[in-house]
Amino acid sequence: MRVIGISCSPRQEGNTEVLINESLKNVENNGGEIEHYNLSDKNIKPCIHCLSCYKVEGCVLKDDLSIVLEKMLKVDALLIGTPVHFLSVSSQAKILIDRTFCFRSSYKLAGKFGAGIITASSMGHSSTWMLLNSYFGLQRIIPVDVVMGFAKKKGEVKYDKFAMLAAKELGIMLSEGKNNFSLFKRKVPLYQLIQQKYKIDSSPLSRCKT
Repeated sequence: MRVIGISCSPRQEGNTEVLINESLKNVENNGGEIEHYNLSDKNIKPCIHCLSCYKVEGCVLKDDLSIVLEKMLKVDALLIGTPVHFLSVSSQAKILIDRTFCFRSSYKLAGKFGAGIITASSMGHSSTWMLLNSYFGLQRIIPVDVVMGFAKKKGEVKYDKFAMLAAKELGIMLSEGKNNFSLFKRKVPLYQLIQQKYKIDSSPLSRCKT
């Protein structure tokens, strides 16, 4: 299983990246191949609505996102991480989503697996996941699940034990998905799996550092 993790946080080594790293580590530990891109230090341009997508193959804009778009076509699964900004994805994540419009007319991402990593201090996870899930649907990407981390200060999400374990299990799921379709055999969503397997409450109040 080949998985690309794309961190769309404007901060390097922030909470989103902590969880992505945890997932990718467990993809690799279970035999998968990984690539990781952080958009925080990349020169990326927003979609200019030129509609060249209908005339030429790929996006006509050439910048640091070009290589990420190319890599997305070559993997089996996409792991997109974003912090919550005003109840939605970050600016970097929105640029990524918009720029992949060049793939939609021929559904070049169809059949790949898609998963989300979402971090916030208190709220906005569900609305952000709704946007990512809708994006997966429009691109005919198969949605797997989402990890929702709670943290405010940089790196603080490592104290969110529930989120860290969920990121671990998500990585394991992604590593196995292509070979035995275990992603489709699951009887419970990821958060219930963590509750049952590790006996941890999913309430954000119970996950705060003491």
